[in-house]
Amino acid sequence: TATESVADDGEEYTHVKVGVDFPSGSDLPAMEAFDYGGSQTILELMDGWVAEHIPGVEERIDSFTSPYTMTEDSYFIMDTLAENVAVFSGGSGRAFKFGPLIGDCMAALVTGGTLPMDLERFRATRDAVQL
Repeated sequence: TATESVADDGEEYTHVKVGVDFPSGSDLPAMEAFDYGGSQTILELMDGWVAEHIPGVEERIDSFTSPYTMTEDSYFIMDTLAENVAVFSGGSGRAFKFGPLIGDCMAALVTGGTLPMDLERFRATRDAVQL
């Protein structure tokens, strides 16, 4: 994620947060192996995209890289594992956008209530998840 500054009239600045996510291509052996510095090449590509698509951007003022869990197919895991035991995982850095729906789904899974949507693509037993 990079934070870019956009000059307003006068001394005020607006800040724009730009992010990109993608699988790294392999599992980490341990969190100590994660490169929190990120890729300079990716940052330069983001800077170029921002300069082309957001007029008035001056410069990147900050950047950070953070790991997150991601399944092979990029879908969450939302399923029951046993009676009254449900799991949610693989939020992949974007689950917050679905918070209320995820909460409703998880409550229905645990209580046996009516699901608000079909969860077939989120099953823990699908091919992209290796339990």
